Amino acid sequence: LYVLLWFIKAVQKSRLNLQEIIENISEEPSLHLVFKNKNLIDTFKEEYDKTSDLSVFLKNRKQVKDLEDYEKGHWWVQDLSSMLPLHLSPEIKFKKVLDMCAAPGGKAFQTICLDNEVTLNDISLKRTSTLKTNLKRLNFNNKVENYNALEIPEDEKFDVIILDSPCSGVGTLRRNPEILFKKKPPNLNFLTKVQKDLINKAAKLLNNKGIIIYMVCSFFYDETKNIKNNFLNENKNFSQYKFDISSNNKFKKFLDNDGDIFCIPSKYNNYMVDGFYSVKFIKNV
Repeated sequence: LYVLLWFIKAVQKSRLNLQEIIENISEEPSLHLVFKNKNLIDTFKEEYDKTSDLSVFLKNRKQVKDLEDYEKGHWWVQDLSSMLPLHLSPEIKFKKVLDMCAAPGGKAFQTICLDNEVTLNDISLKRTSTLKTNLKRLNFNNKVENYNALEIPEDEKFDVIILDSPCSGVGTLRRNPEILFKKKPPNLNFLTKVQKDLINKAAKLLNNKGIIIYMVCSFFYDETKNIKNNFLNENKNFSQYKFDISSNNKFKKFLDNDGDIFCIPSKYNNYMVDGFYSVKFIKNV
């Protein structure tokens, strides 16, 4: 129990239901795929349940590499909750985009498929190697940078910046239960400082009327609402830009009263969904 005290305290601070989270993470994860375009789902031979025009949950459990069309690069694995920020941002098309922490690539691949000019960056050489392997399988040839994101040159500006920030990862507890039992808990003070520094850096790389999409696979208050509130308080030339559910009303359950994407590890139509958070900002002139 002592090992879990940090987690219990963080959940309580976030005003979430601890028992509900514990019950949900005991279930086996589901496999969710996102496709490059709508037509590729129609030719997909596996049994599935559609979640959108571009995504499905698989009905049967298989190794990823054994699935239909893996080698052809028609799709990639991406949890439903982490797909939503870009899926609910139809305005992000034909833009100049920077993905600051891109590996292993799911959100970047979504962005590329929307006919954007996308620059990918990741600080980790190992993760960058994985990203490049994934890009090759999907037949994408986007440039990959290897900067510490805080040191990206500020002479080039972007219309959209995607920031899937380093975080505690507690949203993925169902897949990574070892997070709870490591000798040392996640260093939330360090992580939240990184998150704050990264989002402020993103603000400096943005064109007027540009958009930042901030996301973390976490449901802790310190990594989610607190980052958002601090950013808006300290950057008066930014305001929140709501996600568009006009054509995807079934995803309304993933939006909270503030209009943020917010979910704990949970179920969606009997499939398992990871915990996730995202908020979108627009830079006002």
